[in-house]
Amino acid sequence: MSVSEGRPLRICFVSSAHPSDDKRVHYKQAMSLVRAGFDVTHVVRDTGQPEMVDGVRLVKFEGAKSLWNRAMQVFRVYKAARSVPADVYHCNEVDSWLVGLFLKRKTGAKLIFDIHEIYSSNFAENRVPRLFRPLVMKLFRLAFRPMVRGTDHMILAKQSVAVDYPESSREKQIVISNYVELDDEAAVEPVRADDGQCVMIHLGGINRQRGWPQMLEAFALAKSQHLSIRVIGSFWDGTDGEFLDRARELGVADRVEHKEWIPYETVPAATRACHIGLIMFQPVLLNFTHAMPHKLFDYMLAGLPVIVPDFAVEVAQIVRETEAGLIVDVSDPAAIAEAFDRLANDPELRRRLGENGRKAVLETYNWGAEAERLIAFYRGLEGEQRAEAA
Repeated sequence: MSVSEGRPLRICFVSSAHPSDDKRVHYKQAMSLVRAGFDVTHVVRDTGQPEMVDGVRLVKFEGAKSLWNRAMQVFRVYKAARSVPADVYHCNEVDSWLVGLFLKRKTGAKLIFDIHEIYSSNFAENRVPRLFRPLVMKLFRLAFRPMVRGTDHMILAKQSVAVDYPESSREKQIVISNYVELDDEAAVEPVRADDGQCVMIHLGGINRQRGWPQMLEAFALAKSQHLSIRVIGSFWDGTDGEFLDRARELGVADRVEHKEWIPYETVPAATRACHIGLIMFQPVLLNFTHAMPHKLFDYMLAGLPVIVPDFAVEVAQIVRETEAGLIVDVSDPAAIAEAFDRLANDPELRRRLGENGRKAVLETYNWGAEAERLIAFYRGLEGEQRAEAA
């Protein structure tokens, strides 16, 4: 049955690295499209998930644990995705994009590349000596050119990621920002216990590049003894033991708490239970300079004042324009400690900044308008395919 005969557009998300419960891919994009009536499948690593989650069918492949194995994994990704009858393949990483190009050639389906970061920079800055990074980034961008020509559309999580792609591809691009989804409780004003304590939260993956050493040093320097830190998320570089050892060395371990990942639906309640939101990216990666982390909007929706890096241009601009927090040099523990103390000792400042941020999310930085843009985009593709089939 063709699209013209009334069946919904079949959309296959292809993820070589993003998990089946990824905030952007699953909870925002896939679920929004399911609710809009599209037929949605997600090709993902097999981690024992059920076959159907929130109306999204999962088609699974055996995942890889190293860069080399991930390169070899593309054949398993292709085989899994090829088994899915699809009108559109929506690919979420560079290697899944490569798979999508072969799928497009084999099946004639439309190909979407969803771009979440500056991939040339991410690879070069994490895996290549500094001297050779400009060359490697240039080579990546040259390699992307023929791939772009074979791609129908490109979805950008933020405008800054377009730097990897030629100017001629601008007409193929649409920005679908990674703003926070408003749950049923979003309209309820957050209420925090007035017990004199002030809990700072760092939500999401953390490692040295994301600033835990500077965060702990600043915490030890801060004069406010009613402060505590709650880290919710995994240590991506395996330094969780070092983190706890350092907290003990600094004499603050009794006020530091670490929890692993928590279910997506419990994040709002966990965030609302805290008082200050932290983003501690260090100025070591271009992707951090142009970061747009989901946790920023989680914090703001919960009414938390935020402390963010001054070098992160997009984050700092949002916080500056909305007056939702403090912008600091996060490479300087003394500067961070000053921000900790300023917010810890001024409940009225915390309330005012938190209210500003929450208002901005409810009015502007939420997924509702972005979901409408995504659905309208796919309605356009559906119309194109029906016209082609007529």
